[in-house]
Amino acid sequence: MPFTMSLAKLLPNFSGKECEMPTKFITEFEILASGLVGNSDEYLLRAVQQSLSETALTWYIQTQLEQPVNSWTQF
Repeated sequence: MPFTMSLAKLLPNFSGKECEMPTKFITEFEILASGLVGNSDEYLLRAVQQSLSETALTWYIQTQLEQPVNSWTQF
């Protein structure tokens, strides 16, 4: 199933604030996203971009510019 913006609303968000738990976000994201878009690295990576904001999104963009993440395992 292709990823759409309506699916993005169903996924957890992560901004990178100190009070957030990255491992909790990844676990919840994997459970929900795999049910919505499947286990394809391409779809998971596309979906996670829509779930990141603020510091986390800045980190992801910078990482993609310097050393792109090409698989969900790398993420």
